[in-house]
Amino acid sequence: METEVIQPADPYQMSESANSLSANLRLPCKESSKATVHLGGIFKEEEQMLHRIVRLSGFGSEIRVTKFHMKIISWNTRGLGSKKKRRVVKDFLRSEKPDVVMFQETKKEECDRRFVGSVWTARNKDWAALPACGASGGILIIWDTKKLSREEEGLWVELSDIAGLASPRWCVGGDFNVIRRSSEKLGGSRLTPSMKDFDDFISDCELIDLPLRSASFTWSNMQVNPVCKRLDRFLYSNEWEQTFPQSIQGVLPRWTSDHWPIVLETNPFKWGPTPFRFENMWLQHPSFKENFGRWWREFQGNGWEGHKFMRKLQFVKAKLKVWNKASFGELSGQWQENRKFIKELENENGQMMNNSESIKEEILRYFEKLYTSPSGESWRVEGLDWSPISGESAVRLESPFTEEEICKAIFQMDRDKAPGPDGFTIAVFQDC
Repeated sequence: METEVIQPADPYQMSESANSLSANLRLPCKESSKATVHLGGIFKEEEQMLHRIVRLSGFGSEIRVTKFHMKIISWNTRGLGSKKKRRVVKDFLRSEKPDVVMFQETKKEECDRRFVGSVWTARNKDWAALPACGASGGILIIWDTKKLSREEEGLWVELSDIAGLASPRWCVGGDFNVIRRSSEKLGGSRLTPSMKDFDDFISDCELIDLPLRSASFTWSNMQVNPVCKRLDRFLYSNEWEQTFPQSIQGVLPRWTSDHWPIVLETNPFKWGPTPFRFENMWLQHPSFKENFGRWWREFQGNGWEGHKFMRKLQFVKAKLKVWNKASFGELSGQWQENRKFIKELENENGQMMNNSESIKEEILRYFEKLYTSPSGESWRVEGLDWSPISGESAVRLESPFTEEEICKAIFQMDRDKAPGPDGFTIAVFQDC
């Protein structure tokens, strides 16, 4: 049985288990550029063989997820020694673009930087490896360092037994080499003690066994009359489910091996590109207004005035994106993150509050006022003046808006509001 354990608990942690390890080994250690793998613990497989649990302490002891969406792939490749197979795997990873990939049965006694680079070409990566024993076993985990960052704070608690994995948020995945139900084998299967033990493990640890999308099985013996089983899966805790409620588990196309790769995506839904949003702080840049005026004059278009105005905004929007990246870099994204934290708050009287208690009280006061029904009977219509408007007022209502009226309305609006779908705030039209 070969499985990996991902144990995110803020910070997220990752560990895994492997088979076919010699009983004579005493805590063998294999180092990558930044990761170390230690062995320890014991548990049983289908034929009651002893297996050791692997602890990936070299992930810096703790893994912190820097971005919320993760795509995790687990694959029993049945060897990675062949250059031809590694090319196939490399092309597969290039097409799938995972954040974490977990290989079982690498059959490699050493995984150095060149070897890892021949499997995954991404520049921002780190890895941890468990060496094979002879021509069997071997585990390699590679992850995207833009999504997972390390914190050097001590070692994880040694995993002495599967039940000890039950920390708040964790996920275990890989080739378990055992099915859970008779329906997970083509043609069915009688209930065996190993199936019951596996099912008990899932129940005792209160793990969620997510349905498999797009396929029923993950392994085949590739014969004319094939035997097919679901040997590979991801399991995770209720706390993981609460953190990633949209997680889905599926099967990817098989490029090599007799196992199909499986994938766990924590946020699989594609909502499209982030809509443009004008940042009012751009107005404070010394060259912004000059650039904005030049871009506005550069656009030459035909059509009625409303159409030309819309096209001009689209043209300026494209220029703004390039200018923002050159002038501010990634600061915009950092400020978006900082908006999650309220450091100062101005109340209705213009007073600034900068401590958590006063900010909390002001927010509570604001929403109490917002959702409190006004006293009295303001809904009554008795006493209202229902006299018809004069002819002069009626003519003025039907006449086109003047430039003065439009300007007055614009300058009465909130600068921070973006009333249209184009993403430009009122401040742009007030200042430019």
